[in-house]
Amino acid sequence: MHSSDDKNNFTVTFVNMFFSGFAYACLQAFGKNLMSVLPVEEVVFLRSSIGLICLSFYLLATKEKIKFKGSKPLISRGIAGFLAFWCLYYAVHALPLAVATTLAYTMPIFTVVFAHFFLKERITFTTAILVFISFVGIFLVTGAVKFLNDGKFAIFPLLIAIMAGALFAVCCILARASSTKFSPTLVSFYYVGIATIAMLPLSFTRFTMPNFSQWAQLFVIAI
Repeated sequence: MHSSDDKNNFTVTFVNMFFSGFAYACLQAFGKNLMSVLPVEEVVFLRSSIGLICLSFYLLATKEKIKFKGSKPLISRGIAGFLAFWCLYYAVHALPLAVATTLAYTMPIFTVVFAHFFLKERITFTTAILVFISFVGIFLVTGAVKFLNDGKFAIFPLLIAIMAGALFAVCCILARASSTKFSPTLVSFYYVGIATIAMLPLSFTRFTMPNFSQWAQLFVIAI
């Protein structure tokens, strides 16, 4: 018999997942709109730099120290997160939004597989079958195979979208492995910091100054 605490925890988890999914969808919609007028590299750079500034002020306000000793997990997670979002934004720019987002949602499938190999979590036969069915189902729902046969999509953006899902899964595994050592704020700080540094030289090769509306959308997806 389930206790009231279990029911409350389930409700809170469900609500958090719902709003997280809604925010994720808004992020992709704004990103798609921005990348119709701004280069992908610039959107990733400005999003990351805005996030870096906001998190820097937060860390100063809370007096949380930036840890450099033993920061290898943070750097690894930051690199994986930066590459994941770059792949996602590239896919969103090159593919229909629904297709790119759905393929990126292969993250849970990759998380199950990676958790087995890196965290030694057990995969049952039923889970393995469901993972395979889920992967096939995603391709059927998006119509990716049909569009490939019709010549409407190139295979490279599709692979990049799937790579985004795999890299987001890597982020989850690294976050799980270091969750007891570092705060979520510090993990996010390293991610946006690495993304800002990595995209700085690339973004200025084709830099276009955003207008007020575009700055507002960049601020929303950064937060």
